[in-house]
Amino acid sequence: MAPAINDGWRAWDGHRELDSCTWTGWLPSGRFVERILVHSRKLIGIVAVALVAAACGTSADAAGRGGVAATYEGGEISVGDVYAFIPIPQDADTVDADQFAGTLTRLILDRVFAAAAEQDYEVTADDATVAENLAVITESITNGGQIELDLALETNGLTEVSLQAIARQQAIFDEVSIALIETQPAPDEAEMRDLYESQLLTIAEVCSRHILVESEEEAVSALDRALAGEDFAELAIELSTGPSGPDGGDLGCGAPGGFVPEFAQAVIDAEPGVPIGPIETQFGFHVILVESKTVPTFEESRQEIESAFLEADVSVLFNDWLGTKMAAANVQVDEQYGSWTLDPQPAVIPPGS
Repeated sequence: MAPAINDGWRAWDGHRELDSCTWTGWLPSGRFVERILVHSRKLIGIVAVALVAAACGTSADAAGRGGVAATYEGGEISVGDVYAFIPIPQDADTVDADQFAGTLTRLILDRVFAAAAEQDYEVTADDATVAENLAVITESITNGGQIELDLALETNGLTEVSLQAIARQQAIFDEVSIALIETQPAPDEAEMRDLYESQLLTIAEVCSRHILVESEEEAVSALDRALAGEDFAELAIELSTGPSGPDGGDLGCGAPGGFVPEFAQAVIDAEPGVPIGPIETQFGFHVILVESKTVPTFEESRQEIESAFLEADVSVLFNDWLGTKMAAANVQVDEQYGSWTLDPQPAVIPPGS
């Protein structure tokens, strides 16, 4: 399936409506950290799943936190490392075994990921970028500072250590994503043109009005009056049964891909300033007036199309790359904390499962 160039918009009134994780789910989605703030709710959900697994009613001994929970090629993870990511009182006697295993899984992934990024691409987390990412994430979970950080952390199942780790992961992921993309050949010209054609309804912008009626005969009559020179907005106020009728049929401006298919194609094909119809949709019959239309050319869209192809490849490239690294990492988990598996995805299986 071809990647979408952008999200577009959805419509009603013919048309405008108000608009368990995978094993890589520990990493905030998106190539650039600025997207985290835009998608803050999504981030919080990812973060909550990422570093804290759901409690399932079993226990692991909290004593001896200095012991080794797991080893991997070139390093180890202590029990204390795991506890630093779990938002529980540090003097607690027990912690849920499933929660411990889930957090240990994420830490193993994190350590192997960071080591592989440095080895393969000489990528490390730049302190300034981590600080910038941390500020964005903190602002997001505290709703711009309106919620106390401690409360926000508690609400989202986080600790300050895990928050730092997410900021660091994002910094590394951004650079690795760029490195992976740079290894790929430029997208095929024909494929890019096909994508451009398929996305015209999404990348164009139209400003339109419509008159919605129940029958084709009513639509033909309304169209005749509009073509005869009657004011379209006044006709919509008089005749339209849609919610936009009192506003002169005004549908605003946006991508036609937000409309139902028949309506979308009609507006992209219409000549601005010339009423068209009748157009039948599930809502009834429409007479449409496109007041203005902007359709970027292929060349104007080329950079965005290339980015769409490349960014669509990132998750596949990243999964393949990290999957290979995890398979070669020689992970060993202390049996009192569970066992390691790569099938169907890398994970620590809690003891007794």
